[in-house]
Amino acid sequence: MCLLAAGLEGWRYVLLIRGRTEVLPAGQVRLDDALVTGVGWAALLLAVAAALTLVPGLGRTADFAAARVDRQPSRTPGRRLGWLLIPGWNLYGAGVVLAEVDASLRLTPGGTSSPGRAVTAGAAALADPRSAGHQAPLPKSRQPRWQHRIANNPPRSTVALPA
Repeated sequence: MCLLAAGLEGWRYVLLIRGRTEVLPAGQVRLDDALVTGVGWAALLLAVAAALTLVPGLGRTADFAAARVDRQPSRTPGRRLGWLLIPGWNLYGAGVVLAEVDASLRLTPGGTSSPGRAVTAGAAALADPRSAGHQAPLPKSRQPRWQHRIANNPPRSTVALPA
């Protein structure tokens, strides 16, 4: 939808250039204005719908992944919301939250894990588009905090169940 809006804006620019040397038909200009406005609003509504669908689902998935391995979620729901929705933060926060959830889902009870290659590459591309595809292993001193949080987070309960 956004590509369509961008294409229509390009066509609007072509009309602007043509309008410097010729008189444009009013119907063509009105149609272009209506299409640009309509597609722009549709793109905005689709983005809001995607956020309203993704954010609660990702929150439930993070809680489920933490409960599955008997750990606390690495972030509070409010902090997750901020990292996913606040402009600027969401450029790197979405990748961090997705990597934490992916690593938690791959974690075995009592074990450690790291996110999959696709999530790592996506987070890198979101944080710095120039780094997409360049995955050099980090030394232990520079590993992301989420790995330490998952590995060092104590279990929620230490009560032994009767046999």
